[in-house]
Amino acid sequence: MYDIICIGAGASGIFLALSLLEKNANLKILILDKGKALTDRNRKKGADVVEGFGGAGSFSDGKLVMSIEREYGGNLQDYIHDLNLFQTLMNKVDETYMRFSDKKDIRVYGDADRDIEKIKMRAGRAGLHLLSARIRHLGTDNNYEILKNMFVYLQNKVDIRFLSEVCFIEPKDRGFTVGIRDLANNNEYQASSKYCVLAPGRRGMKFFKKVAKDLGLPLINNQVDIGVRVEFWSHVMDIVITMTVRKLQIRTMPCLFQPNLHNLSMTLLGTARQWQGSAML
Repeated sequence: MYDIICIGAGASGIFLALSLLEKNANLKILILDKGKALTDRNRKKGADVVEGFGGAGSFSDGKLVMSIEREYGGNLQDYIHDLNLFQTLMNKVDETYMRFSDKKDIRVYGDADRDIEKIKMRAGRAGLHLLSARIRHLGTDNNYEILKNMFVYLQNKVDIRFLSEVCFIEPKDRGFTVGIRDLANNNEYQASSKYCVLAPGRRGMKFFKKVAKDLGLPLINNQVDIGVRVEFWSHVMDIVITMTVRKLQIRTMPCLFQPNLHNLSMTLLGTARQWQGSAML
């Protein structure tokens, strides 16, 4: 019997294992993932892009956004109300990435607070709202190598099984029984644990909803930010890029497309002002 079974080997599953092992190296942990080991994944092929060790972020450019602003990123502030604790945990994540990085001289953008405040003021005069945050840009190749190092560290401390699809989760008096389908060998088996953590990522959302429904767990909708890329001449943005890799954030709102005019209405974050931009559809 395991102490913990974690479903999903993405960022949440990896950091769960790292955090628990720091507190108790003797814990028996099983991590299950429907995808493949990191080195077996094909970054250009179907499900491999989003499934497997490291999750959907494995082949990203590795930007760690360290912001306590509610408008920037997720909604962890709804669960961690102590902003000092929130900042401490973000620093811990950053330190963990750097601990597994072979490259130590990775720049953190956004520490030039006075200069950034000046840019915010200039943006405000133009009717824009600049969201600022500290960002460590790991880079695509280094992000991948960090995940490889994490796997090497965990593989002898945690039972990690790939191509393992979870069929059901059944609560018991003293824990959980998890039904598992071995996709490589086309057979099924079960594993038991005291605790079960669901971390399937967005790829596993349908599975997550099914489990929640089966267990009678309520669900809420989180916000999903949609990025819009707007390009400028280099001399316009040089002053911003020099000090920060931040972008003017635009959140899309429900809008109507007019077939003849092709106008897209978008509302800038933090303002009620609308920007009308020509969109080629």
